[in-house]
Amino acid sequence: MNIHITIFKKSIIKPSVIFGVILTLPFISSGQKNQKFLAFLGRFPEKSLPAIIAYKHNEFDYGYYSDENLGDENDSSKTTIEISGQEYQNSVLIKDDSLVIPYALMQQYLLADTESVQPNWLVDSLVSDTINPTYYISSKLNTGKSFHCVIYEMQYWIGSGSNAEKYLCTLNKKGKLIDKILVASANYSGTGIMGDGFRVPWFPDVRSEIGKDMIIHFKNANSGYINYRIENNGKIVKIETGN
Repeated sequence: MNIHITIFKKSIIKPSVIFGVILTLPFISSGQKNQKFLAFLGRFPEKSLPAIIAYKHNEFDYGYYSDENLGDENDSSKTTIEISGQEYQNSVLIKDDSLVIPYALMQQYLLADTESVQPNWLVDSLVSDTINPTYYISSKLNTGKSFHCVIYEMQYWIGSGSNAEKYLCTLNKKGKLIDKILVASANYSGTGIMGDGFRVPWFPDVRSEIGKDMIIHFKNANSGYINYRIENNGKIVKIETGN
């Protein structure tokens, strides 16, 4: 009887090889994270400076106020404006789904550690008020600096009023949030009067003008201006009016 004996040689891995693999793994992980961040940035359309960040006419849904005595479209004595009425802003339009930023990516790149979004239930059980925002891609500023500067939009409802806000964020090359600031909004702020006591929604025009010098002229809801500057390290600081 022939007996075949197979001898398995124990593989010996040199310590230098193991050490090399251990050193390489963090770099692979870091590279993957960087590619993910660059892909995220690539979804933001680039905007050159100077730039105005505001809610434009085509971002609103409109209603129209018409005097009952103006007649109809078959009345040749009336102008088109008289027939269609005076437009007013109903709410900010919902953006296309392709622009939605998943909450996980918001947490990773654009929300500060102290920021969170939680349902807010009113005491009255018959009325619920839930803040459940949707985040949208807006733009990326071409600053020529060592940090990235992107703008995103947040839309949410409180009670019967729609709210929309745009935030400017500065991020370092690795995707870490440095600073952020509100630069525009169209938040429901009650009603105004149009015509003979006709009430319509009111959305204060909150906007920002951003110059090549990285100065932000922010116009608040009371039409007052506050100035900020984006420093070379990405920090955003308030500066005195006129600077």
